Order: sequence, then structure tokens, then C-alpha cells
Amino acid sequence: MQYEEQIQNSLRKKVIGKSILIFFSVMLLLTFFSNTINNFSLPKVICEKPSRGSLIKDITGTGTVRARKVHEKYVQSNMRVNELKVRAGDTVKEGQVLMLLDTTEIAKQLEDELDRKEQKMINLEKLVDAGAADSFISYDKNIDTAKTNMDKAKEDYENIKRLYEESSETVDNLNTAKANYDNAVRDYNLALKNKENAIKDNNRNLKSTQLDIDMQERKIEQLKEQLSLSTIAAPADGVITELNFDEGTMANSSKPLYKIADASKGFEFIATVDIDSVAYLAVGDQVSVTIKSLDGTLIQGSLDQITDNQQQRGVKKDLIIKIPPNNLIGGESGNASIRKNFGSYEALVSNSAVAQDNSGYFVYVLKEGKGPLGNEYYAQKASITIGDSDDLKTAVISGIGNFEKIISITDKALSDGTRVLLSQ
Repeated sequence: MQYEEQIQNSLRKKVIGKSILIFFSVMLLLTFFSNTINNFSLPKVICEKPSRGSLIKDITGTGTVRARKVHEKYVQSNMRVNELKVRAGDTVKEGQVLMLLDTTEIAKQLEDELDRKEQKMINLEKLVDAGAADSFISYDKNIDTAKTNMDKAKEDYENIKRLYEESSETVDNLNTAKANYDNAVRDYNLALKNKENAIKDNNRNLKSTQLDIDMQERKIEQLKEQLSLSTIAAPADGVITELNFDEGTMANSSKPLYKIADASKGFEFIATVDIDSVAYLAVGDQVSVTIKSLDGTLIQGSLDQITDNQQQRGVKKDLIIKIPPNNLIGGESGNASIRKNFGSYEALVSNSAVAQDNSGYFVYVLKEGKGPLGNEYYAQKASITIGDSDDLKTAVISGIGNFEKIISITDKALSDGTRVLLSQ
């Protein structure tokens, strides 16, 4: 009987031991699966370490090609285009005839202006003759007569004054003599002034007439120059970029007859960029220019000038970029791009790693700790001070070390202390 109880107790203990073992095994499995399931719900993150280096600024702008030297020709008077020898886009050689103009009206104008000059020359001769010394004889006679009258009046006045002082003349006669003498002096001064004014008037007329003749000569020279425009020739080798008047129409001074891009002087690309971008640029920087109309041909140029954009002053700048000819004629559109390295920094992180809230800029640092089933990871918020940035990287001035792992990509929102799953 005692033996049977011992067997039952032994069996009971075995059953309890197995039960305990099963319980803990089940609990372990549940814990494992629970953590595994939980891990699937954790934010998945990718980390990086801060790196030393420089930032890169990519500056782009659209624009057009233009020749560095453009030849153009204007007419001063309306002239009919009798014949066009070329078309826009043609390549021409120096001296090649471009067009023929009708100069009939110019010839008539020139004849009229030559006659007007001759009239002015006749007037000039008259004025020269009028300025000769003998032409002022009448003024000299008036001066002599006035001088004689003045001397006589002075003598009479002095005689009467002497007699008056000797009480041999009346005061009325003395006053009359004084008035006669004053009038004689005034007449003499007027005679002198009249001659002086006559000489001045003649000199002014001479100068004015000579100026009229000079202007007339310039007008005649202009007409002679236009008269020579019956045949218009190319001043240099190049490409016709504009012909502004059709055959049979009247050319005028509002536009040039033609524009010729002088390929021998080179070309330039004018690109418009944001004004903030030019802080990173310097004359001489290498520039890549893509020409759309040449099937995206890539041309390497160099930055020559930075100027104000006239349409958007204070907002945009124009980059003047020297480029080689490469079959260009001017007017082609395209894009310019410049890549510049700037700054040298101890800690650069991806822009995606940097966030901002009311307290300022921060990143999440990956931290590691012990869990029930091994190491676990969580995100720790770290406030930082940032510097410059480019399209990919941001410089971190303080707040993290180069050895720390920075969370740069996450598939879910993070907060300080959030457990995360590290993606390899």
C-alpha cells in the first residue's frame, strides 16, 4: 500500500514537472512570437554616420546664345528695297552683296541740299563784306560829328562857367550850357555804342551762318553716304540673323537693314539665375551649356561676366558665358549648369535626417539597449545647430558626434524614445 502511494506521488511530480515545463515553453514561445509580431509594427529605419566634406551647389538657368559681335546697318532716310540677295540664316562672306536699294530720292535730296549750301555761302560772303572796315564809315562819321559837338559844348560850358564865377553870366545860361554839354556827351557815347553793336551783330551773323553751313555740309555728307548704299554688302564673314525689310518695301531708320553674327568673334550664352545663386560664383568658373536646338549638344564654356537682369532687377542675375562656335548662329535656346564645391565641414548628414520643431533643428540618433530576447534599438532626439546645406547634405555645427548613427530614413513618424527596427 505504501509502495503504491510512492508510485502515485512520483507520477504526480512528473506530471507537475512536465506541466511546468510546458507552461514555461509556451510562455517563451508566446513572448518570442509577441516580440516578433511587435517588431513588424516598429518603424523601419536606415542610419548613417556624419561625414567630413564639402557641400555642392548646383546652379542652373535658362537662356539664349548670341554672337559677341553683331554687325548691323541703318538707313537715315526711307529707301525702297529693290532686291534681296540673301535670306535670314544664310552664311555670307565679307563683301558679298546682300541687297540693292533705290537711291533716286536720295539723289534729289542731295541736289536740294547742295543748292541750300550755295545760298548760305552767298549770305556768308555778304556778311564778310559787311564786316569790312570801310563798311562802318557812316558810323565813324557819326562818331566824329558827335565828338566835335561834344568838344564845342564842353568849351562853351567852361567859358560860361568862368564868366559866371566872375559874376558876368547868369545861372540860367550856366545851366543851359551844362545841359547842352551833357547831351553832347550822351550823343557821343551813343555813336560809339552804335558802331560797337553793329560790329557785334555782324560777327554773330557771321558765326550763325558759318554754323548753318557746317550743319549743311554734315547733312550733305550723310546723303552722299546714303547714296552709296545702293549696293549693301556684308562687312564681315558671318551668319544673317535678321533681315528686317522685304523686297519692295520701304526701309527706314526704325530697324537695321540686317544683323550679321560675326562667328570669328565667338559666341556667348546669356543665362538667367536667382540672385542668391551668384554668391557661389566667380568669373572663370566652368559652365556646361546644353543647346536644345542642336539635339541637346553639350558645350563647355566659362563664366565671363555677372550682370543685372534688366527685367527683374534685384531678383535675377544674368550670367554671360563664353562658348565656342560649335555651328552656332545666335538665338539658340538652352540651359546652363554650374556645380560648385563650397565650405569644409566636419559633420555632414542627409537633408532627410534633419527636422525642425518649435525648439529648433534636431535629428534622431539610433541607440541600442538590452531586451528580453536580445538587443533592441530606439530613437533618441538630439538638438543640433546647422550651417549651410545643398540639395543633399546639411552641415551640422554642434549637437552630434561623428561616431553616432543618425537616422536618415524612416517609414513611420518618430518621437523621442520610439523603438525602431534597423534595416540592413
